Amino acid sequence: GREQLEFGQVISEAFFAGLPEIQKFFKSTMQHAQRHGVIQTCYGYPLISPWRPRERPHAAVDYICQGTAGGIVRNALVHCWQYIRDAVIQVHPLLQIHDEILFEVQQETPRWHVNHLLHIMADNQLSHEEGGPLITPVDAQVCIHDWGHGTPWEQPS
Repeated sequence: GREQLEFGQVISEAFFAGLPEIQKFFKSTMQHAQRHGVIQTCYGYPLISPWRPRERPHAAVDYICQGTAGGIVRNALVHCWQYIRDAVIQVHPLLQIHDEILFEVQQETPRWHVNHLLHIMADNQLSHEEGGPLITPVDAQVCIHDWGHGTPWEQPS
């Protein structure tokens, strides 16, 4: 009830006090959404307001963050696919869900190819409209398993 709302307000105020630039981003994004009903991800993809900006202005911030995160994953997937194609290796992207990309990798595939794909995903960058790259490093991990049997992937000798 009321105590939870007050506690939420205290947390919000402390968060923004420690990160004033984020508070500016929130305010300008919400104002833009209220005025125009359209926002853009960092990739320039327009998101037309499916919400009522006056009722849920914070949703604009959510859409920008989630839409940009989706763009980061798609950008990484494109770059990984280009590497796989150019290197002519037996690696197949199988599935992308939220922030994960699942690849099928043959056991004979040299580990350095897997490491290079990891590097592509972790060092993803995009251009920002205000000039220069917007560096968006992500935590990319390799989970190497034979999913059918749950055994670790071993490099052939």
